Amino acid sequence: MHSLRTVWMQDELLSEPPIMSHLASLSTLEELCMDSHYSAPDTRVPQITKRFSSLRKLHLTGLGSVDDGTFLSFINPASLQSLTFVWIHLYSDEDIGGMHLRRLLSILSTIRALQLQSIRAAYRGDERSLTNLLIEDRGIRRYLRSLPQGAAYLRSLCDLTSLQRIGLEIDVVIQLSDDFLVQLASSLPNRRA
Repeated sequence: MHSLRTVWMQDELLSEPPIMSHLASLSTLEELCMDSHYSAPDTRVPQITKRFSSLRKLHLTGLGSVDDGTFLSFINPASLQSLTFVWIHLYSDEDIGGMHLRRLLSILSTIRALQLQSIRAAYRGDERSLTNLLIEDRGIRRYLRSLPQGAAYLRSLCDLTSLQRIGLEIDVVIQLSDDFLVQLASSLPNRRA
């Protein structure tokens, strides 16, 4: 196992702490995919000197209300270049997706993922939230839910200056001011169209 480059784990394996400890110490691991749909995995990583020292791509899917992305705060991915996270909630409050996104992005800025070039974030609601995605307007027209002051949820993106690509999928329209868009553009000198 000392030459592994790519690992894809589902929830059964994620509940085994020795596996995560071993993976964290591998100097060859470049890509890690963790799928934890509706489970409560133990994603804690021991305080070793080099945690995921060669990790370049990280995929976190199926994050529920229990595992809210705290795995990011347990790793030290100095080489991390690409991050994908898909999170799931079982209720339809339009603020929930934004608040979850803000937490995940703030963790990234805290651990100083200085090499991070690409972020893709997606929100997957339950059937009810998807049904409520379009709001009736007097029974004639439909419109998407709106998340006002979206900059409050995305502010941490400005701290990730190495970013080149950002992809967001969420079940609401995120309202951004012109001022924030200018700030975001000036904070990310490496961005690509």
